[in-house]
Amino acid sequence: MEKKIFERKISGGVFLKKLLILLGIFCLVAFIALPAQAVEFYGGGFYTAFPGNEELNEHFEELAEGAEEEFEGENFDVAYSLLNSGFGFFIGGKYEVIDNLKVGAEFERFSGSGGVFLSGEFEEEGEEETPQQVVLVELDVGLNYKLTVNGILGTVSYDVTDWLAVSGGVGYYFGKLTGIGEVEMIVDGEEQEELPENMNDLVFSEEYNLKSSFGFKIGALANYNVWDNLDVVGGLNYRILSMEMDEEDLEMEDDTFNLNGIEIRLGVSYSF
Repeated sequence: MEKKIFERKISGGVFLKKLLILLGIFCLVAFIALPAQAVEFYGGGFYTAFPGNEELNEHFEELAEGAEEEFEGENFDVAYSLLNSGFGFFIGGKYEVIDNLKVGAEFERFSGSGGVFLSGEFEEEGEEETPQQVVLVELDVGLNYKLTVNGILGTVSYDVTDWLAVSGGVGYYFGKLTGIGEVEMIVDGEEQEELPENMNDLVFSEEYNLKSSFGFKIGALANYNVWDNLDVVGGLNYRILSMEMDEEDLEMEDDTFNLNGIEIRLGVSYSF
């Protein structure tokens, strides 16, 4: 099970970065300077699905297929998961600038993981000095990559009814990809501190930054009042976002993560 990694590319976005900073300053001034009769703070969690990196996901599938062929007929379980979905949280606030129109700022973070996992046992002959001895070897191998993305957004929404709104936003995103490889080998009940030479490459811990990027969202929000100014809120968004690896020592033709996809949100809000 080798690990595959990725090449570097160049991206821009200075203008959008300045625009988002100005929008953030505007929101801050609005919260402080304007009357607080229509300020709303909110937070919650969400599920998101996205294509991810096609080459990385194909690599997980190939590794799993190779392991199944290698251990065919043996007492081994092989499983894999694709890095194409995750969970996250959000927190933010917004201000009603005119009737039904609100602007705000928001922070969000989401993460997802994918990899290949192998677990099983087999028998092999003992050391050279005791070749007649048969020992039981238990083996667990895990290769896991975790993607973590953070976003700072400026948002705008318009209340269509008392309980339904349409919304949109632009965000500045940054994140990282973390890879961990682990091997546990137990021989006749004793965990092995030293692994066979051909397994050493499977043990690693590495972290790669993603280039900061800008993304956009459009969606709809619904709220249900449960008590005075406290509402339960739900939302469905579509996110447009692409992020590239920010490393030079990676070996992958496609180093881009396609994070376009849906978000399903659930949270609470409190209005003043």
